[in-house]
Amino acid sequence: MTDRSLTAAARTETAAASLTAVLFCELLFPTPVRVWTGLGPITMAMPGEASQTWDGVGDLGSVDAIRESADRRQNGVNISLSGIDNAILADALTEDYQGRSAKLWLAFIDGTGAVVADPVFVFGGLMDVMTVSEGDGTGTIALQCESREAQLGRTSTSLLTDQEQQRLFPGDLGLAFVQQLQSKEIIWGGPSPMPASSKNKASPELRNIENDRRTFQIGF
Repeated sequence: MTDRSLTAAARTETAAASLTAVLFCELLFPTPVRVWTGLGPITMAMPGEASQTWDGVGDLGSVDAIRESADRRQNGVNISLSGIDNAILADALTEDYQGRSAKLWLAFIDGTGAVVADPVFVFGGLMDVMTVSEGDGTGTIALQCESREAQLGRTSTSLLTDQEQQRLFPGDLGLAFVQQLQSKEIIWGGPSPMPASSKNKASPELRNIENDRRTFQIGF
């Protein structure tokens, strides 16, 4: 669930006879997309963040119902944005977007058309599956976003091998000797093994220590 609170001005606005609500959406592609469901560009800062310019898409943007669960269920959200410049869409098609941040804020508009402080953060997750449709000058982004908690249940396909480490971090030697550790016997808590020819000559005390030494196996 997302922690949130309403400012006094926002609470007052929700009690008005007529209420106008808008959404602000930030999709952090390498070239970020920031839009809101009002008209025209607006420059403002979300709570705790730097000021940004948000492009208005009016009623061309839509967001499915945002669900929350007390049991920490991994609820995602579907976002559809129309009227996006084709140049931005072309970038979105070629950029690595999966796993990048997606955020939504809810805000209210007062009788003068101004945004009531402060917008409320209602969703923070990661971009997952995107469908892009280009049109005459502008197009549409349909995006499925997942909650950050969904990553906790995802199985990692990475292996603890030198080959995998070199793929991720060429030149790193952190796993260079893993293969040599397979089923390797390491003496733990006692002296080094005595040669067989010396065991018979050793005192009873040394032979007892030799017999009692502890060993363990390292294996993956």
